[in-house]
Formats: sequence, structure tokens, C-alpha cells
Amino acid sequence: MNGRATVELVTALEAAVAEAAAAGEPAQAARRILYVAYSGGADSTALLLAAAASRARLAGECRAFHFDHRLHPDSGNWAEHCRARCAALDVPLRIVSAADTPPAGSSVEAWARDRRYAAAAALLGPGDFLLTAHHRDDLAETVLLAALRGSGPHGLAGIAPRRALGAGTLLRPLLALPRATLRAAVSEAGVDCVEDPANDDPRHDRSYLRCVVMPLLDARFPAASANLGRVASLQRAAAVRLDADADATLARLGATDTRLPLGELGAWAQDRSTAVLRRWLVRASGHAPDARLLARLWRDLVHAREDASPLIDWRGGELRRYRATLYWLSRPAQALAQAYVWAPGATLELPGGLLSARPTTGRGLRASLAQAGLSVRPRRGGETLLPAGRPHTVSVKQLLQQHGVPPWERAQLPLVWAGEQLVAVADLCVAAEAAAGPGESGFELVYRR
Repeated sequence: MNGRATVELVTALEAAVAEAAAAGEPAQAARRILYVAYSGGADSTALLLAAAASRARLAGECRAFHFDHRLHPDSGNWAEHCRARCAALDVPLRIVSAADTPPAGSSVEAWARDRRYAAAAALLGPGDFLLTAHHRDDLAETVLLAALRGSGPHGLAGIAPRRALGAGTLLRPLLALPRATLRAAVSEAGVDCVEDPANDDPRHDRSYLRCVVMPLLDARFPAASANLGRVASLQRAAAVRLDADADATLARLGATDTRLPLGELGAWAQDRSTAVLRRWLVRASGHAPDARLLARLWRDLVHAREDASPLIDWRGGELRRYRATLYWLSRPAQALAQAYVWAPGATLELPGGLLSARPTTGRGLRASLAQAGLSVRPRRGGETLLPAGRPHTVSVKQLLQQHGVPPWERAQLPLVWAGEQLVAVADLCVAAEAAAGPGESGFELVYRR
């Protein structure tokens, strides 16, 4: 492995790994693992050969990772090809197979990408890298595809050279090199590769661009791929600036990873508001929403009626609105559906959170109540209590409204009972007749959602 193309790959690989390693925690260097994403195709073979040739100079142990999508009858044979190639290079290989199949009507390409990266993310530890063989032509195809879909700066930024993945980092060290250089390196090594027919199937959008459109563009505009790569670089810089502005706005609005107070957001122009919404969702969920979802968020949540309870299912979670605040629930809200016996010395795990207690004096529930036995029950409707320090009895419904508890959380809140007496509503209030008096031992409820 000493041809010109191979030298270019090795140089690019070592520089990218060194730069990424320098940006990480120094303590992670000693145990870092570099996984080469290896499909058996020509591009990933070129990367694997370069990694094997330079492993002594890379900042970590070199291994390979193969994901079997099980979409083709020969996928098992491809996995065995990868196993044999890695064995010949003395590179440890980890093979993971898909546990399901693409849902009917879904994008097979998107499903395959999601499953592959999810499997890789589960593999990576802190400081580990996943190296992929994306190159300049892949970047050009991605930018062109994003443009055809009407994407903004984030989409036109194309393929990021580096980003977080699980506990580690996804690194694409060959983005500046054309596909021809990777193929030349494979030719110099004289090794065979797997050929997945899906890569040349024009029914897939990316394959159509690769096999039909890009050759025409390259014939007319010889610098097409390089210039599309420059577009990606410029748009990535613009996207960074937009994200910085959105982060400042989110901080000013008091946003968290689960809540976004709308403040003046609804009065702004749609493009300005959706830029902030996009950034919040990326930070909250780890996924970038497309233009259709952002338009729906703007229409159905940001501008929902004050008394409406809109809900959008997305990425296995839920987007909701209540009292001029947007909420992201990483999983659908689950109601408390059964009763539990509870000893305040133990933490009780419930569908909506964890209920525990801490000892106090003169506050919270009387400690003697725990000796008689407590239970936690779901709301049935119509419950009332006289909150400590207040003059009038209120319904639990009124209490939750006064505390601004969103409707979907109300069915999750634990009601604490001593026999048939309601003595506390989560950690929001205790009943006057059950409250610890001055100097009396008690315990305060702590409910962590």
C-alpha cells in the first residue's frame, strides 16, 4: 500500500483523526477505539486499507464495524466477505444485524441509515470514533439533493465532517477527496469489493443523482463536485451563525430541553420563529425537523387557540402546547393507572416520575402517617382537600390548574392517601389535617418528573 492514491487517503485520515482527538478529552486517548464503518464496498474498503496501514500512528485502537441490513439475499455473504478481509488485515470486526424490517410505505434508505447509525451509536464509548468513507462526490450529491428538496442552510451544509454520535464522535476524514481517489487506492491494493446493486438502482433518489445526473453535470461543469462542496462549506458557516443566534434567543426565553416558552415568538415572522423552533427541537430531541414539520408547528402549535390542546407525534415522542409554552415529551405521556403501597423511606418509580420523601421538622406530612401506611393512587375525578395554610377546600382539578400543571401530566401525578383520606397531591401540597405542626417530625414529598 504505497501508491499515490493510498498516500493521499492515509494523509487525510491521519490529519482528521489527529484534529478530532486534539479536540477531545485527553484522558480518553488511552482507551479510544476507532471503528471503521465497513460495508465491503469500494469506498469503505479504501478507508479500511488506509486505517490498517496507518494504525500505529492513529490516536486509538483500530477496529471495524459492519451492519447487516438484511435487505438483500446476499447480505450474509457480504458480512462474511468483510470478516475475511478484516482477518487478513488483522483488524477486529464487529458485525451487527438489523432486528426489524422497513415499515410499509417508509423510505428504505432512511430506515437503513437510521438503523445503521443507531447500532453504531450503541457501540461507541466516550472518546471513541466511528470513521465513515464519505467523500467529495457524496457531499456533492447530498447538497444537490437538499437543494432539490428546498432545504435551507442546514440542509445545504451537506455532510458534516464531524459530529457527536452516541457517547462518541462520527468522523468523516475523506470528505475533501474525490471518489476516484478512493477507487484508485483499492486498485493499488488489488483487492476485491462487494457490489450492492442498490447503489446503482435509479429508483432511489441518491442513486439517480449519482448514476444519471452527476455524470451530466461533470461533463458540462468539470468542477461541479468541488463547487458543490464549496456551497456546503459556506452554508455550514451560515448554519453555525443561525444556531448561535437561536441559542441566544432560547436562553433569553428561558427554554429548557423539554419546554419552550413562546414569549414573543408568535409575533415574529415565520422564518425567524421557525429558525428558533428548529434549534430547540434539535437540542431537545437530537433530530432535525424538516420544513413540513416546522410549518405545522408554526401553524398548529405556535398559533393554536389559547384553550386548545394540540398534539403532534414525532420521532416516537410528542410535541404539545399549554399556556403559551411548547413541550417536547421524548415518549408519549403515560397515565398512572394503578394503586401502590408506599413507604416514604423508599423511592417509588411511577410512569410519570419518581416519588420519594425527605425528613423534616414542622413541614410536610406528619411522620406518624407513614407508620399507619400510605398508598399512592391515580386520579379518579372529584377529589378535594383543604391545603395547609389555605382557608378553603379546593378540588384537585382546581389545584392543578392553579399550579399550571399541563393536562397530560395531571393523569400522571400521584395522589397520596392515608387510608381513605387524601393527604397530599404529589409535591404540590399537603392536606391541612395531615400537615406536621411546629416542632413535629414530618417528611416532604419530592416528585421528580
